[in-house]
Amino acid sequence: MLHPNYLLIGLLWLLAIDCKAEQALLTWEATDRALNLYCYECHGGFSTDAGLDLINIDPRADLVAQPERWAEVAHALRTHYMPHPDGREMPQEARQQLVRKIESELVLLAADYQPTSASLRRLNRVEFNNSLNDLFFIEGDWASALPADDAGYGFDNIAAALTVSPLLMERYFDVAASVAGVAVPQRWPQQEWQLGAGEWTGGHNRGSSRVIVANGARHAVKQRVFFPANGRYDLQFALSAEQAGSEKARAAFYLDGQAVAEYEVSAAKGDAAEVFEQSISIQRAGEHLLELRFLNDYYQQDATGKLDRNLIFHHVRLLGPEQSSEDLQSLFLDRHFGSQPELLSRQKMRDGIHRFASRAYRRPALVEEVDALWRVFQANDGGNREGRDVRNGLYAVIDAVLSSPSFLFRFEGQVDSMREDSFALASWLSYFLWSSMPDDRLFELALRRQLHENLASEVTRMLADPKVIALAQNFAGQWWRIRDLEVHQPDLSIYKNANRKLLQAMREETEQFFMYVLEHDRPVLDFLNADYTFANQLLAEHYGISGVRGADFRKVSIADTPRRGVWAQGGVLTVSSYPNHTSPVLRGQWILENLIGLAPPPPPDNIPSLPNTEGRPDPSDLRVSLAQHRANPNCASCHDIMDPFGLALEHFDGVGRLRSPKERKELTEETLFDGARIASPIELAQYFEQQRSGDFVRNVAGKLAIYAAGRGLDWRDDAALQRIADATAAQDFRFSALVQAVVKEFAPLPNRNMLSISHHAP
Repeated sequence: MLHPNYLLIGLLWLLAIDCKAEQALLTWEATDRALNLYCYECHGGFSTDAGLDLINIDPRADLVAQPERWAEVAHALRTHYMPHPDGREMPQEARQQLVRKIESELVLLAADYQPTSASLRRLNRVEFNNSLNDLFFIEGDWASALPADDAGYGFDNIAAALTVSPLLMERYFDVAASVAGVAVPQRWPQQEWQLGAGEWTGGHNRGSSRVIVANGARHAVKQRVFFPANGRYDLQFALSAEQAGSEKARAAFYLDGQAVAEYEVSAAKGDAAEVFEQSISIQRAGEHLLELRFLNDYYQQDATGKLDRNLIFHHVRLLGPEQSSEDLQSLFLDRHFGSQPELLSRQKMRDGIHRFASRAYRRPALVEEVDALWRVFQANDGGNREGRDVRNGLYAVIDAVLSSPSFLFRFEGQVDSMREDSFALASWLSYFLWSSMPDDRLFELALRRQLHENLASEVTRMLADPKVIALAQNFAGQWWRIRDLEVHQPDLSIYKNANRKLLQAMREETEQFFMYVLEHDRPVLDFLNADYTFANQLLAEHYGISGVRGADFRKVSIADTPRRGVWAQGGVLTVSSYPNHTSPVLRGQWILENLIGLAPPPPPDNIPSLPNTEGRPDPSDLRVSLAQHRANPNCASCHDIMDPFGLALEHFDGVGRLRSPKERKELTEETLFDGARIASPIELAQYFEQQRSGDFVRNVAGKLAIYAAGRGLDWRDDAALQRIADATAAQDFRFSALVQAVVKEFAPLPNRNMLSISHHAP
C-alpha cells in the first residue's frame, strides 16, 4: 500500500502541471526589464562577471544563438546561485517567472530534438567481466586484470570517458587467452614439478624452509600456482615442526580460500621432513591459490626456557594432470560444439563458430567475419590434416573473437534497418539493466524483429531477473557513491569500530534498500523519505537499533530514529565525510547533486580552501569555520546553499553514528537558501517530502538517463526529463514507471512516433 503522502504528492504534481500551463509567460519586454533589474549590476557594461554581458545583447536573439549559455542562466537562477548575495535581492516570484520564461523558450527551441544514446562505447570493466561469464557460462573475476575505468558525469559507462590504451589492449589479450583456456579444456601430458620454500610467500624465510609462527590466514605460507589443464593433481607437502607443549603441530591446506585437509605433523626440527599426500581436482585451468596455515600455535615461558611450537614448510611436489573425459568438457563446448567437438563435420564446426561469434558480437556474425574465423581455426591445427587438434583451433577462434572490436565495443546507434536496430536495442537494454550481454530471450526477439513491440514487457521481465542486482551495484553504487566505501578508510583512532566489516555492512544496507524498492516496485520517493532500512546486528548496533541478531540482513523500522531514506544511511554519511571528521560542505554538496539536482558550479579561481582540521573537531568549530569562509562574497553564493544542508546532518558523526545528546545540544537551526528553517534530520526529511519531491524525481530521472544513455545531458534533453518525471508521477512514482519512461525516451529506437511503448506493466 502506498503512503497517503505519496498519493497527495502525485495529485499536487498533476495540478502543478495544469497550473503551469495556465500561467502566462513573461513577454520579452518584461524579461528584459527583469534582467535589467536583477542581473545587469554584475553582468552589464563594465561589469561582466563570468564574461557575460547582458546589456549589449538582445536576449531573444542570443538565446537562439547560444542556448547553452541561457540554460546556465536558468540553472543559476533556479538554484539561487544568482543573483549574487551582495546584489539586489530577487523575490521568489520574479525568480520563478524568469526561469519559466527561459526554460519555455529552450523547450520550443528543442521541439524537434529526439534524445539519443551514445552510439559507440567500449565495455567497461564490469560489463566486460559479466559478458565473459554469461558468454562462456563460467564465474570468474576477469576484470581484476584490467586497469580502472575513467568516469564521466558520475558514472563509469560514459562513452567519452571509455578510452583505449595500449596497456588495456595488452590486458584484453591476456584475459582472452585465459578465458579460452577455461572454455576449451586442453589435453595435457602428465608432468612433475617442485616448488621450494623460496618460491612461496609468508612466514619467516629460512632459505630451504619457511617457519610459520602464528595461527591464521594472515601468517600462512602461500603461492599462486599455475595448473595448465583441468584434471586431478597429486600434491606432496614436506613439513616438520618446532614441537612444544602436549600436542603435535597441526597444519591445514587451503585451495582458493577453501579448507581441503588437516595434517598432524610428528617430525621435529632437524628430523627428516614428513610427507603428506593430497589429491585435488582442478576444474578451471589457470592460477589457483595454495595455502598452508598453522592451527595450534603454542608459546610458554618457564624456568627451563621458552617453549615455542612452530610449523616448518620445506617444499611441495606436484604431479598431474590425470584427466578423465569430464575434465575435457565445458558448458561452452556443449552449447556450441557438443561434448566431443573432435567428431564434428566441417560444416557443423563452422556452424558452431558462427553461433558463438553471433552471441559474442550481440548480432548475427557476417559471412566475411565467419570466413576469417574459419581461417584462424584451420591455421591453428583445426585443418583436415593428420594430427589436427580441434581444441587448439577453437582456442585460437575464442582468442580472436574476444580481441575483436565487435565484442569489446557496444554499437548501439540508431540505424535504418529495423533488424539491425533490434540487436542494438537488445544490447542497449541488457547493458542498461544487467550490465551484461543480452540473454537468449532478447536475442531471439531481436532475431524475429519482435523486440520493439514487446519492449515494455521485456523491461518488466528484466527487472524481475536476479541479474538486475547490477542496477544496485553499478547505478546506485555510483549515484550515491557507495562504491567509494571500498577505498574510504575512516581514522580508526577516532572511529574505533569503523573496520572493513562495518563498511561492507553499510554497502550491503544501501544495495538491499535499493533492491527492495526495485523488487517491490515501491515509489522512488522512498529513496528520499523511507522509514525503513536493512541491517544486520553489526550495523544495527552501530545505529543504536535493538532487537537485531546475527549476520543476516533484514528489513528494520527506523520510524523512531532521526534517519530517513538513503541520505541518512551510514554509507552515504561516511563517504561524504573526511577520514577524521565530518564535512558539512561535502554532505551539502552530496544532497544538492544527488537528491535535488541543484549542483553547485565549480568554485572560482583563487578562492582559499577551508582550513584543514586535525583530530576530531567539535561540530560548533566547523560551524564557525564555515561562517568565516562564507564571509567572502565569492564563496557565499555557493556555500550559503550547500552548507546549511550539511550542517543539518551534523547530528551524525563521520561514520554515520548518531552523536551523543550533549553533542547534539550544540547544534542550532539552519536556514536553507529558500528560507526554510531546519533544526533536525527529521525536519530535513519533511522539507524534502513537502518542498523538493518534484526536484528529486526529475533529478533521479536525469541520473538514470545519463547511466542508460552513456553520455551527459544538456538543455535539449530537458523536455524528455520532464516527460519522464511526469510519467513517473502519473504512476504513483513507482520504480518500474521511471525505468519504462527512461527506456521510452532514450533507447535507440528507429522512430519513436511509430511505436507504442506503454509506461504500464503488461
